[in-house]
Amino acid sequence: MDYSLLPNESIIMQSENVRNGTLFDSELILTNLHLIVIQKGFFGKTKTIKTY
Repeated sequence: MDYSLLPNESIIMQSENVRNGTLFDSELILTNLHLIVIQKGFFGKTKTIKTY
C-alpha cells in the first residue's frame, strides 16, 4: 500500500485487483474517514492515488 493513513484513520476493508474501466488493476481501500483508489500502471507501480 502506498497510502499513509492519518493518525485517527483505520482500514475497514481493502480489495486488490479491482477493475476501474482501464486495462490495469487498482486497489480499493475503505477507511473510517475515506474511500481510496490506488491506480496501478503496467508493472504494478502506483500511477495515481484518489481520495474521496
